[in-house]
Amino acid sequence: GIAAYQGILAGEPMFCATVVADKVTGMMAANAVLAALFERQSSGVGQRIDVPMFETMSSFVLAEHLFGSAFEPALSPPIYGRVVSANRRPYRTRDGHLAVVPYNDKQWERFFEVIGRPGLATDPRFETMQARTRNIDELYGLVAGAIGENDSAHWLRVLEENDIPVVPVTQPGQLLEDAHLQAVGLFRLMEHPSEGTVRTVMPPVGFSRTPAAVHRLAPRLGEHTLEVLAGLGYSEPEIERLRTDSAVYAEADLTCKPGS
Repeated sequence: GIAAYQGILAGEPMFCATVVADKVTGMMAANAVLAALFERQSSGVGQRIDVPMFETMSSFVLAEHLFGSAFEPALSPPIYGRVVSANRRPYRTRDGHLAVVPYNDKQWERFFEVIGRPGLATDPRFETMQARTRNIDELYGLVAGAIGENDSAHWLRVLEENDIPVVPVTQPGQLLEDAHLQAVGLFRLMEHPSEGTVRTVMPPVGFSRTPAAVHRLAPRLGEHTLEVLAGLGYSEPEIERLRTDSAVYAEADLTCKPGS
């Protein structure tokens, strides 16, 4: 359903610009494995885990978009209007773009004050979360108009001073040079034996006692075949027979084959 939801904004279905399904399903699988291991500590019994991509992504998307269809009969189509508003987007300033997302009552009150329209806080269209949701296109259109009246530096200063969520729109290449990401060491340059210097994205989660790390770089084709088979319990003669029969290849086998 993601492409269709994007289509509400774009006018026709569109893919997301990142591999959402692969990554979300992978994280769901990791969580399921951890949950099963935790349960095994009590029961002493293992179990099979199925992580189907279709069901996982349907659950992921409908977490918010089920909306009024959570009721039977449905109160609305399964569309959460706040996130498919055409005016919910990075807003153009005089010299760039900012993501500005006031959310709760206090943040909206302060936003209306800083744009010089405090009376909007008691406007029946915007006074409560429910009212704002019903009038979300109009509300976000109002934000777009106000943000366009000044430059990015002004809004970053004013909105941050008033504890209203705001960030610049970061270009992909800027992530690699981002001061915060540099400071926390998210990226690391490593020397790969065949590919030269490569940039690696480190684990983003911190563990106080058992910190995560990257212990190996991306393997060359067949680099760990012998190690993996030995770890699975295959004897040296069995491994050699598999190699002779071309059932598996080790790195040494590939480097001497024409066209490999």
